[in-house]
Amino acid sequence: MLRLSIILVSILSLICLASCFSEEIVSVKGVLASSGIPPVLVEVQSMDERRVRFVFNKEVEVFGNSFEPFTAQSDGYGIVVTLDRGIKPGEVASVSGRVADEYGNTTGFSSPVWGFNPNPAGLLVNEVCSKTEPKTELKVTRSGNLAGLVLYNGVPESYDGRCILPDFEAEEGAFIVIWFSGEVKAENNLSTGGVIPRGGVLNVALDSVAKGYSNNGIQTLALSPAPGAKVVDCVVYSNHASKYSGYGNAGTEKNVMTAVKNGWWDSVDAPVDSTKSTKLRTMCRRLVEDGAESFVSVDTDSAADWYITENKGATFGRENDSGEYEP
Repeated sequence: MLRLSIILVSILSLICLASCFSEEIVSVKGVLASSGIPPVLVEVQSMDERRVRFVFNKEVEVFGNSFEPFTAQSDGYGIVVTLDRGIKPGEVASVSGRVADEYGNTTGFSSPVWGFNPNPAGLLVNEVCSKTEPKTELKVTRSGNLAGLVLYNGVPESYDGRCILPDFEAEEGAFIVIWFSGEVKAENNLSTGGVIPRGGVLNVALDSVAKGYSNNGIQTLALSPAPGAKVVDCVVYSNHASKYSGYGNAGTEKNVMTAVKNGWWDSVDAPVDSTKSTKLRTMCRRLVEDGAESFVSVDTDSAADWYITENKGATFGRENDSGEYEP
């Protein structure tokens, strides 16, 4: 009888302990879910020459005087910082500060901020050479300023080379050729005053030499190097390698998945087929007729926009007017 009583007491003790432990876990989870996660910076927006908005994943307030010598004010999910001087398009400065959410969790950060470009040129990736002497051509589809627009060999979150364009006015129909080797091997064709005229060419080099450049890749074009900046164009190409969805390595495959997830490219399984591409047989964006003797670039963010040129059909610095490769 005594033994049975001891067993019953032990069982009751275990039930009580389990009950108390369960309540404690629920309480801790509640604290973590509601107040234990600090704010996360998700985007940096240049509003004008002096104002920059830092966007977070939850409502935040300015923490103390952490943004001095600048002034800062919360607008809910963002902190608007007014700088002590204007930043020209394409220039970069640095801002540091700390924010707090309603529970007192804080996040400190230091971020580059890029000069505001009020009239960015419209651009498309227009031609790609991924062999021997790699380079990419951009076509100006709407007149404007190039300052701060950036081409990534990769995606904004993961790249092995990029080119931040300089402060040039460019007319519709102009071209920018970006040399991935870091060495420019062509002359510029600019008008008086440094404007890139229709049919003119600006040659620039990648800020850092791209590594592992091959016939498997992805390039993205964004309005600014700032975190969260809008991506305005993308091209994905593959020679159907045996691994990683045909892209040859895990990094490129992941970047392509990012592009598809964000709507920058049509499908992981449908890249531009670069198998027949060479130094002189490049990947070019198609043109379609748009009225009498007028042509526009095709842009559906898919492989259908592109073709491989005929032998010696590279057209860097001019319209893509060469024929299509036929094996």
